Amino acid sequence: MLSSPGTAVPLQDGWCLEPKWDGWRCLVTERHGRAAAYSRHGTAITTWLPADMRSALADVAAGGTVVDGELVKLTAAAAGPVADFAGLCRCLDSRHGDAAGLHLVVFDLLEHHGADVRQLPWRERRARLRKHLLQRATPDGIVSLISELPVSQAAHDHAVSLGLEGTIAKRASSAYRAGRSRSWLKLKARHEHPGVVLELVDHDRGPRALIALDAGGQSWATARKHVTPGQHVTVICSRRDADGSLREARIAPAGRKSEPAGAAPSRQARV
Repeated sequence: MLSSPGTAVPLQDGWCLEPKWDGWRCLVTERHGRAAAYSRHGTAITTWLPADMRSALADVAAGGTVVDGELVKLTAAAAGPVADFAGLCRCLDSRHGDAAGLHLVVFDLLEHHGADVRQLPWRERRARLRKHLLQRATPDGIVSLISELPVSQAAHDHAVSLGLEGTIAKRASSAYRAGRSRSWLKLKARHEHPGVVLELVDHDRGPRALIALDAGGQSWATARKHVTPGQHVTVICSRRDADGSLREARIAPAGRKSEPAGAAPSRQARV
């Protein structure tokens, strides 16, 4: 089940709110007595995970249980742990990266002890999921139930202030259905960072620009419109990652010129 873009927190009765973590979507099930983990695109990622994570997932999926969640990596920062998407990609793509801080944040239950529960209301599925996880305490919180927030703009703003991607609003009565749904609304954070274009490179998804940010540091961004080195631009993103890079960064040209400088590109993994 996939969320649809939303524009505001729905304040009507019947809605619930969860934080939106920045990681890899992960569906966990049981195959031949062992846990099997899959990415959103159906890639089997079980063998990419460290042994303690595989053991924890096996415990959660035991007895014919299927859960949906977000695989995240947390890195220590001055203000507290922050989601480290680049670190997660390095850890899983290399198969031998630093697995410290790797967690699965579970947010839905599809099957419970072999019974299909997708048609149950979200509120009932969450209650069963909470009970299921409480009966299977994993070491060091490797697997945890996602928190539920008050349904308010203030709660959304607080989640954004903590460095999260935003929030997901869900209808309490909604069933779990494949595909995109208006019963789940994705309320993404939006941050603006002024900077200067350093260089442009071709990318399989379109041109990319390396930006020197006025606040310090550099980040790659999608160049949706024509820009040139030296141009002053505003970069829009959903959050700043643990390494300082801007997530889902894209350019809105602002139109001044400056002296360009150079830097080497970086890459992020995707599954």
